[in-house]
Amino acid sequence: MIKNPQTVFEIENRFQASKHTLATIIQSLWRGYIARKRYTRTKALVICCQRLARQRLRYRRSMKLRAFNAVTQKIVFVQKNIRRLLAVRAYNRTRNAGLTIINFVKGFLSRNDPPNAYNGRFLVYKQTKYLIELSGALPKSLIDDCWPNPPNCCVEVSAYLKALHRGWLSRIYRANLAKCPETYER
Repeated sequence: MIKNPQTVFEIENRFQASKHTLATIIQSLWRGYIARKRYTRTKALVICCQRLARQRLRYRRSMKLRAFNAVTQKIVFVQKNIRRLLAVRAYNRTRNAGLTIINFVKGFLSRNDPPNAYNGRFLVYKQTKYLIELSGALPKSLIDDCWPNPPNCCVEVSAYLKALHRGWLSRIYRANLAKCPETYER
């Protein structure tokens, strides 16, 4: 309550004098409020963008990792199957080698028996070896009567070959005799 009119004029003069400073204070407060509001909104948008960017990076990394894991799984699957295939081949090779050795021993033990499933290779080997030895030890003339002893499996063939060879030698002897009989008259 103002009782003195002088006080009213004094208050009015003071108000007029400080009106610019009050307006400046109000303007600065308002501008600060607006700037703070703009800053908080910008900060919230930046944080949201960062969150979305990080989320996108995490998604890309997870997709790359998922693709890498899928490729790795495929590579491991292929490697596993190749290793299994190679192991099966090695097992079969070892097994076949063992069976070959067993059959070879059985064939060797039954090499003098009649032909069967085990000694067939031995008989072929013996026949081949005998024929090779025979080709080097054939008699050169009819007077030479030596003939290599055949194995059991080649007795019949040896007799037939001996008869053929003797016939061939006699044919050569007769042909040479017909060419120049005077050399053989002595």
